[in-house]
Amino acid sequence: MTTSQGIRRLLVLVLLAAITAIVPLMAQNVGDGELLLREALHKQQVEGDLPGAIKIYQQIASAPNRNRPIVARALLEMAGCYEKLGRQAESVYQQIVRDYGDQPAAAQARARLAVLRPVAPSSAMTLRKIEVADAVRNIVGSDGQRVVYWDSTRTTLYIGDLTGTQRRVLLESRHHVHTPHVTSRWSFCFFNRPPRPQRSWRS
Repeated sequence: MTTSQGIRRLLVLVLLAAITAIVPLMAQNVGDGELLLREALHKQQVEGDLPGAIKIYQQIASAPNRNRPIVARALLEMAGCYEKLGRQAESVYQQIVRDYGDQPAAAQARARLAVLRPVAPSSAMTLRKIEVADAVRNIVGSDGQRVVYWDSTRTTLYIGDLTGTQRRVLLESRHHVHTPHVTSRWSFCFFNRPPRPQRSWRS
């Protein structure tokens, strides 16, 4: 065997020894988190031991050289355990969204936060009490500043301010008129009139 062949053989042996030493270390770093996650899931889903599963999830989340997908999954499962135990889980979901927003678990965490913190109902519609003067009665409608109302005999329809001092006549009739309706923008006022009975003609 020549010198060059011996050197090449020695280099191959050194390279193989290095690979043999490095691969188990890499597998251990990745595999430990996966093994712990499987153990925690078994405790949670099969044994029903939620406190035991939470301890393992916490161990995964606090371990050095953490695998991001595994930690995000562990935190998500831990928050689910908290919810089942009646404990506060929002902070854990927030941590997932904040620190692991690029992981699939973040989408599930956002969905759970939306359920736990529903959007407050819109305040667009509010109930308001409108004060009017005693002289203003038989009110048909009001926008808070103006009011449409009948007189005491219900034959004259007015529109005016809430005090009743400034008003104008919308309709005057000798007979009682059916209830008027004011449109929402106060541009029209219309009345319902029953149809007149048809006359029957004899031949």
